[in-house]
Amino acid sequence: MISSSASNWVDRGEAAEPKIAKALRHFLGFPVPDPEAELLQEAGILVSMVAADASEVQVAAYLGYLEDRRDRERAPAAHRRLEAIAIWHIAKAALTRDRAVRLRWRKRIWSCTDVDCHARTWTEQSALAEPRRVLSTRAAEWACDRVAGLEGTPSSIARDFGVAWSTVWSAVERIGRARVDDAERVGPVAMVGFDETVMQPAHRRRRRRFVTAVVDVATGQLLDVFEGRDARHLRAWMAGLAPSWLSQVQVVSLDPHEGYRSAVVGSDPVTGQVSLLSHAAVVV
Repeated sequence: MISSSASNWVDRGEAAEPKIAKALRHFLGFPVPDPEAELLQEAGILVSMVAADASEVQVAAYLGYLEDRRDRERAPAAHRRLEAIAIWHIAKAALTRDRAVRLRWRKRIWSCTDVDCHARTWTEQSALAEPRRVLSTRAAEWACDRVAGLEGTPSSIARDFGVAWSTVWSAVERIGRARVDDAERVGPVAMVGFDETVMQPAHRRRRRRFVTAVVDVATGQLLDVFEGRDARHLRAWMAGLAPSWLSQVQVVSLDPHEGYRSAVVGSDPVTGQVSLLSHAAVVV
């Protein structure tokens, strides 16, 4: 029913419901054109049953109920039990994957008896967690993925993990910054768009603060965000990029703001790179 090559689907973070719906389609004999809504609804019920500590026997009983409701001749009990065991394990594996657990790691401290050794003692390290970190490596990456996908906030993740907000945010900032700074994250871009957003409203003791978002117009991918909206800010951003990347930009999409236009159209005698973006400018 589930091939050995797909046995690691839990590690890829996929939801359990589509897999269970596929198993139900096979067991109940649903034709392929049937809508998935009913199967996914039943799969969600089965996941909820397993989450409430239902056993394989109870899952098998529910499968029998589904057979009766569809006016289908009941399958042999052994067949139904095997199907229930498979569905139970799929749901249980997904629930275990998504549940935070507390790990206790007893670290060993090594010592050197050599009088010429400068280290003298050192603590055991592992890929499980970085030194002096509360969250494991996998938990930190999971938290960063959740925040990046707008599926959770640092506060909600910290509440689920039982740690402080600063612990989660530190992991998100550290991993997120490494991903953003990765040179391989952004490939060649032919059309670039710039637009400013108010990051901090004006106050009686401070002025408004703007940030500029840089977007790949063709794909909608956010390339970068930098503070400011003046020509000097845009020129400083371009000065930090490789000339080979800038030379591939053919179209620049701007809003009617003089700061952007003056930085893109023309040349800068200081950096000598601004003119690389002056192939075509589209004001929107």
